[in-house]
Amino acid sequence: MNRMAFRPIRSMLAGLAALALLLALPVLPGCGGSTGTPTPDKEATPTMIPSTTLPPDPSATDQPSDTPTESPTEGASPQATPTATQGASPTATPGPSPTGAATDPDLTDVSGPHDSPLPTGPTLEEIRASTPGRLVFVAKTGDDGNPGTEDKPFLTLGAAAKTLEPGDTCLVRTGIYRETVTPPSGTQARPIRLMAYPGERVVVSGADRTALVWTKHRGAIYKAAFSGTTNQLFVDGRMMVEARWPNAQVDRLLFADFAATGSGTDHLSLNDPALPDGDWTGATVHMWPGDEWIAITRLITSQEGKRLTYDRPYPLGDAYIENDPYAPRPGNRYFLSGTLAALDAPGEWFLDRKAGQLYLYAPDGKSPDTHRVEVRKRPFSFVLDNQSDVLVSGFESFGAAISMIGSVRCTADRIDMRYHEHFTEVDGYAATWAYRLNRMTGRDNVFRNSRIAFSAGDGIRVGGVGNRVENCLLRDLNYAGAWLAPIMTEPEAGASVGAVISRCTIRNAGRNSILFQLAEQLTIEYCDVSKASLLVKDCGLISAWGTDGKGSVIRYNWAHDNVGKWTCGIYLDNYCRNFTIHHNVVWNVSDAAIRINSPGEDIGVYNNTILNGSQAFGTFTYSMDVPSQKGSRFFNNLYTGAFNRVTNENAPEIGFNLAFANLADILDGAYLPIAGSPALDAGTEIPGVTDGFVGSAPDIGAYEKGLPRWVPGADWEE
Repeated sequence: MNRMAFRPIRSMLAGLAALALLLALPVLPGCGGSTGTPTPDKEATPTMIPSTTLPPDPSATDQPSDTPTESPTEGASPQATPTATQGASPTATPGPSPTGAATDPDLTDVSGPHDSPLPTGPTLEEIRASTPGRLVFVAKTGDDGNPGTEDKPFLTLGAAAKTLEPGDTCLVRTGIYRETVTPPSGTQARPIRLMAYPGERVVVSGADRTALVWTKHRGAIYKAAFSGTTNQLFVDGRMMVEARWPNAQVDRLLFADFAATGSGTDHLSLNDPALPDGDWTGATVHMWPGDEWIAITRLITSQEGKRLTYDRPYPLGDAYIENDPYAPRPGNRYFLSGTLAALDAPGEWFLDRKAGQLYLYAPDGKSPDTHRVEVRKRPFSFVLDNQSDVLVSGFESFGAAISMIGSVRCTADRIDMRYHEHFTEVDGYAATWAYRLNRMTGRDNVFRNSRIAFSAGDGIRVGGVGNRVENCLLRDLNYAGAWLAPIMTEPEAGASVGAVISRCTIRNAGRNSILFQLAEQLTIEYCDVSKASLLVKDCGLISAWGTDGKGSVIRYNWAHDNVGKWTCGIYLDNYCRNFTIHHNVVWNVSDAAIRINSPGEDIGVYNNTILNGSQAFGTFTYSMDVPSQKGSRFFNNLYTGAFNRVTNENAPEIGFNLAFANLADILDGAYLPIAGSPALDAGTEIPGVTDGFVGSAPDIGAYEKGLPRWVPGADWEE
């Protein structure tokens, strides 16, 4: 089987200076982080089935992913009633209204889809008590000429930010704020805090309302003169689909239908006998060519019948694989977009930039005049670049990202982020560097207790030193199918050191769930990751290539239901080394549960429980390399399926592993060893991994009988 071959700079930079001690930002009540030790069960835990049947995926339905549910289970109703966001109270009222003030639609119309509440934030009393400086207020009924007091608030966050000093807290009342906010720095003892008023829905938006004159084009399609440009259009708070064939549903881009290339398709042109009639010149073809590892787009410059010619060839050849993995071939999946010829379904739009015409087919087929129509104008809601000691908490970030480049001890807390990055061009692996808006570098920053949903690319990009992503839910991300991920580290040597990804729930991704190329001293712990590889083949839920982890640890995670072809749970691709992988549970993937491709040296694989069909452990070596897993160790693993590994003089050390055929003979429904299980006290001690075991020896597998049972993922549910 061909293996993924990404080609970053192969040489690693020398080691960085030792990681500085992580500095703690003051934590508000109700906004705690995670710990590095096993924790007891959460109140609500997924149901485990004590049989050879693989445990079900709690989010396995293909319902629209923003549908709020009490507990995500099979058959959940797609018409669940929306609940108020972030604990919003239906009786919450905005700040005082100036006499005679005009009604602002961004105050009266804050409607739009939103999910169930995020973790509860501090009360107003707690905020007042924990503010050493001033309380500054912002409201849609305010005025930027006001002093920013509770009875005379500012109108914009930008005006308020200019007045903030260390120790101040800015409280923002309900409404939509269409601006990018750049606050000043606080200090470690007196941080600056910008917070949504408790119980109120506050949206900081990267989109602006349109004021267009709509006329009928044909049928239910309307058009309006439009000057300028945009790549995102929203109707009533949901991103519309740029006109495409085959069609796709709103917010369902990861589950869309695709066309298949026909005979005669190659790196210069596409042929498809099923292509609808029409002029497709000027359209963009979005294809997963060859082995379908990654998406690549091209512009259609000419058409001859059912054959479309690209503006430039698709790439040819690969330095590591003999058979070209990128050349387009018959059967490759693709879609066409960016042309009026594709506009034929509700929820689609198209901008003819040359003619200055905007076309829209509203979801209900009615005139756009009956809806709130918005277009994206700003990439960021908050910019904390090179600032220190700033907390941003409780906001919805709509159509906009948060930038923390070079920040120090800054925190994004309880952020509900939707549609923060959108693009339609993907030039292979170059997309990795072209698209990374929601970005956290610098040192000792935290993104926590937040939800990130619906992005063409990353959920969040993590670089710098000692930065953390904690207790977040990330879903429906990388619908471009590029070399990106819901959580991704900066892919340059030395660019991400000591990052911690803890207690996150990640599901529905176009490619990987967590991609940590060239990360050093990384910790991935207590994460529940599932349903990746929705658009590509040959990748893992938790994955890297060519990475010296320098002591990185992957522990106490569930990795499951990786739904594509040649998919893995934990995947250290070729040229990885210096990792420890322990106490993970992996199930329902189509390839190896844990794959250590060769060379894969000095990697410890300990105390994992694998409930997979055909292959527990896998490996692959490029034809030009000598197979090697030298210095690697596989101990105390409980597994089903084949154990494939290097078997020459560079073979790994193996011991105390236990294969089983019937789960019920070994474990109970919670994956704990049953009485009399051969896994009980059958392992061997491994310093730093099995410490604190109960009994005469460690148990084999991910759970130790007698210790509190850990459950991964965010400690809050949608």
